[in-house]
Formats: sequence, C-alpha cells, structure tokens
Amino acid sequence: MATHSAYFEHVHAFLLCGGQSRRMGKDKATLSYQGDTFEQRVKRMALQSGVKDIFTVGGKGRDIVDEKPFHGPAAAAISALTKGCTTAQLKQFEILLLLPVDMPLLSNKVLRRLIECSIKGQQSYFFNYDWFPLAIYQPFRYYDSLNRLLAASPMPSMKALARVCEAQSISLPTSLHHQLINVNTPLEFARLAKVS
Repeated sequence: MATHSAYFEHVHAFLLCGGQSRRMGKDKATLSYQGDTFEQRVKRMALQSGVKDIFTVGGKGRDIVDEKPFHGPAAAAISALTKGCTTAQLKQFEILLLLPVDMPLLSNKVLRRLIECSIKGQQSYFFNYDWFPLAIYQPFRYYDSLNRLLAASPMPSMKALARVCEAQSISLPTSLHHQLINVNTPLEFARLAKVS
C-alpha cells in the first residue's frame, strides 16, 4: 500500500494489476515507460492527485489478492471492495478510485479533476463513457448491491458495476482524451511515444 503526505483525507484507490495479459504477452504492470514501470507511473500520478492510500489488487504479493483471478476488472474490484476491506475501512472511504495498471498516460491533473468532481457532486463519475478511471462516491453504500451483482454474474462488466454505483459520465477536454488509452498489445505499447 502506497501513501503520500499531501492528500484528500478520505480518498483511496484500488490499482487493478490482475489479468492474464495474453495479448501483450507479459505482465503489463512491469512494462517500462519513461523510466518507470506502468505500475510505478500510475501509482505516482494517483499520489500526486491527492489519493491518500493505494491498494494494489491482483495475484500473489498484492495488497489485496484477487480470490477469483482472471474474471475481469469489475469482478476483481468488487471482490477487493467486499472481501478485501473491512467494514470499518469501507465506511472511511469517501471516494474509491478504480485505476487500471495499463493506462500509463493518465496524469495527476485528470485524476484530480475526477476526484474533485466526485466530492463536489457527491456522485460516482467516469470520463467520456470510458469506465476507467472510475471514482465511486461512498462505496460502502453499494456494498450489498455489488455483492449481489457478483453473485448473479461471476464476470460482470464495468458497465454493470458503474450502473450499480450510480456513476455518471462527465466530459474531458479533447486535448486530454489520449490519457484514457489502454495499452493492451505490443503495437499499442510501441505507439505510446507518439501520443504522449
């Protein structure tokens, strides 16, 4: 778990590091970009945006170990939220930010905008109908509903998770759209330098 000294007191993040990375052919968290691994880079951006604590979610050695790996990011996030955290912890989370490890172009500016919108609007938000990053406002309120979603579908979609959390889409300036790019293949990785 990573922490930072200048933060929003009750804003926390799950950094989703699971997945088989079949298309990439190697663990995306370990890919190097501009001197950092993807994992290090996304963590740093989150800390600089004001996130208090970052919990990595994935396989063995992560802060929260995914009980049912390879069931998709929504299942990993729900399992981490409902089984990896105590009730007391969840009640302290005003905002829970869900971050994928394969978005290395995310900036602290964009993440902070999402956090501030969620705090001000008292609402869960994401950008431009891209499910990541997702800011869940008061996630404890959705504890039971998310458990039911996972029980009904072992591989729920991020769309379904966002719907349960009553998340709304907000716009992001066109000049910042490239920050929402997921890097899933060697070709997409090779193109990073052209879009950053």
